[in-house]
Amino acid sequence: AGKSSLVNALAGEARVIVSEIAGTTRDAVDVRIEVDDKSVTLIDTAGLRKKKSFHGAVEWYAYDRAKRAIGRADAIVLLVDAESDISQVDEQLAMLAQKAFKPVVIAVNKWDLVKGRRNTQGQKIGPADYEEYIRRELKGLSFAPIAIISAQTGLNLRELLGLSFELLEQASTRSSSGSRRPARPARGPRSITRRRCGPTRRPSP
Repeated sequence: AGKSSLVNALAGEARVIVSEIAGTTRDAVDVRIEVDDKSVTLIDTAGLRKKKSFHGAVEWYAYDRAKRAIGRADAIVLLVDAESDISQVDEQLAMLAQKAFKPVVIAVNKWDLVKGRRNTQGQKIGPADYEEYIRRELKGLSFAPIAIISAQTGLNLRELLGLSFELLEQASTRSSSGSRRPARPARGPRSITRRRCGPTRRPSP
């Protein structure tokens, strides 16, 4: 889905390996950046494949490292590929994120590659064509806002960070009050993505 590309784009330089082969990053990589005078540590989780595609201890180690990275994180960005269907790996990570009771943003990456395409009815595919699909496939994250981004072009990357900060701030407030409910944006779960980059739905074939 482009996790390493996203981390590199936010860091402003190539800090982690980028490859089209799923599961290239075998370990969680921490990258520290400065954003508006704030020090932020980005964790590029270990690349995963479907469990039935695991080959030996290395694959299981990567899965364990991904779980540990989610446990260390204050906020989670679940990155999905705009060009691909929601995968078993996406569902596994979504479940881990849900169980972690952490702020979560679902980021639809590679929007630059699908923008302007047409579906089988000849209609242009827009951001609104993705929301229903994601909400149906990732029911456990119905509370999570959705952001459309492109790590390649930089589309909405600062908005993605801003939304993550907002959710983290709200989560801190909830934690001080003893609540374990997932954090939601103050203006509703999709208001920021609607205003800045639109909600999402996987287009029908």
